[in-house]
Amino acid sequence: MVAAWLILALAAPGPTPSGTGALVIETSSSTSTIDAKRLGWNKVQKGKDPFVAPRVPAGEHKLTFCNEYKCIDYRARVRAGRTLALHVDFEPGHVEDISSAHQARLKNWQTECRQGHVEEACVEACRLGTALSPRRAAADCTTLAELKRPKDPNPGSEPAHRPAPELLPVNPARP
Repeated sequence: MVAAWLILALAAPGPTPSGTGALVIETSSSTSTIDAKRLGWNKVQKGKDPFVAPRVPAGEHKLTFCNEYKCIDYRARVRAGRTLALHVDFEPGHVEDISSAHQARLKNWQTECRQGHVEEACVEACRLGTALSPRRAAADCTTLAELKRPKDPNPGSEPAHRPAPELLPVNPARP
């Protein structure tokens, strides 16, 4: 299944890119909210797809994750130039750092896209790559565009010759 990545671009101008990292949040609940007062996030809705924040100031941030039954507080340490990926499991109620697994999954998508031209992998790599680096066009997006371009049914052949359309005489006396 192709996941659609939810992208949150911070509204306030943030510090320079060298002072920011990225945050990816996955939850076990299909509907939940994320609070981070210092980041200006107040009950940000998170659906079933991962939540991606590409420019989070480096440092420690208190995050609160809530579903309809409970809230979980977590102190996240975002490092400059790195992606912190978290999985929030409301039952039993803990947050797990899945950054290594997340990075491996992204690299796998990139490899499948670039070497095998697997469309689903290109979609995922393009979405996440663009979310994490919005100013840089991901190579995976280029590969995806090439995969979606209509194929020529006769590659290498000359285009079919079409006769010029027949011109009809114009009668200037007719309105």
